[in-house]
Amino acid sequence: MQVNLQTQCRRCAQPSFGMAKLTQRGLDAAKDFISDLPTYSNDKLYSKPRVLKSFLKGKQGVITPDSIKEIFSHGQTSFADKNAEFVNKQIMSLTSRKTINKFLKSEGRNIGDSRNLDMMSENGKALVGSIMDLFDKNVANKRVSRTKGVAMLDLIKKYIDPEAHSKRAALVMDKLYSKR
Repeated sequence: MQVNLQTQCRRCAQPSFGMAKLTQRGLDAAKDFISDLPTYSNDKLYSKPRVLKSFLKGKQGVITPDSIKEIFSHGQTSFADKNAEFVNKQIMSLTSRKTINKFLKSEGRNIGDSRNLDMMSENGKALVGSIMDLFDKNVANKRVSRTKGVAMLDLIKKYIDPEAHSKRAALVMDKLYSKR
């Protein structure tokens, strides 16, 4: 006598490492034993290419300094790979760099060569500050190359103090400060 035993095993081609997608009833039950449930933002949007480009063109709503800082916060996390992915997909593409340059020119119409941020709009100041903060947060990130760091600084070179630019550029270019 021969017994054939067949089992059905459903395998998902794309594994998911999320714990749970809670319903409203599940949220209520979790709040019984967890006093402060954290909320997580959806960062999948920022791993798509050129989201910053469409945002700066006004396709995703009203542009405010807070919304600019919120977008750039996804590139200033403590995860090196996520930060590098943000830099590559949102800042370093040619179309994104052109859009950033065009946005900064339109926001700082009367700046010229004076490098005076006081004449720039609040949105322009927020973008320049966010790019500088992004550079500062990722200066020691091994997954962001020296050329990408220099390219980030070159985007805002006209809009920051020459001393601040030269100090940051020396960190990534000078052999005294960097092995790369």
